[in-house]
Amino acid sequence: RAVVQVKGGTVHRDQIATLKGDVEREKADVGIFISFERPTAPMIDEAVKAGNFEAFGGLRYPKIQILSVEQLLLGEKPKLPPIESYHKEAKEVKRDIQHSLGV
Repeated sequence: RAVVQVKGGTVHRDQIATLKGDVEREKADVGIFISFERPTAPMIDEAVKAGNFEAFGGLRYPKIQILSVEQLLLGEKPKLPPIESYHKEAKEVKRDIQHSLGV
């Protein structure tokens, strides 16, 4: 699970601290902060202090990640485990349509 916050105005360290609290409260694995502005040094420091989370296979990813809209438009993505590690494919269910319709 991830908590995503998007900010359009001036950004500052307190917003990262708030995101950290939201991630903990929601028992999420990761918090992703997206903004129009580039992060400040105190924001980056606050994100680093949050540490990492461990996914299946022992891989570690930053618990709080900050991305600017510019980075996203250039193709950068949050550092997350592959989706395949979080779900199982459903088994195919075969049904007798005539039986289901009462025919």
